[in-house]
Amino acid sequence: MIFCSDLSFPEGPVVLQDGSWLVVEMGAETGCVTHISPEGDSRRAIAKTGRPNGLAVDKSGFIWIAESMQCALLRMKMEGKVEVFDAGVDGLPLYH
Repeated sequence: MIFCSDLSFPEGPVVLQDGSWLVVEMGAETGCVTHISPEGDSRRAIAKTGRPNGLAVDKSGFIWIAESMQCALLRMKMEGKVEVFDAGVDGLPLYH
């Protein structure tokens, strides 16, 4: 069964409480977090971040994004406001 097609290198699927999904689209032309309806028949890009590589949602509703282009941990709400939460420690990047 194909739930949703035409995603650009999807990774990090997360199911939300309402049955909808979040995925990252890692393709260079998209580089975004995408929200997919519970039925898989509609979707919308929430935020373009560069090259997101993974997702998690915490109990407060924050969406955590592992961003590989910026080498940073991003924090986002469903409204699409994204902030860099952590980009390294003591001047060293999270990944290099």
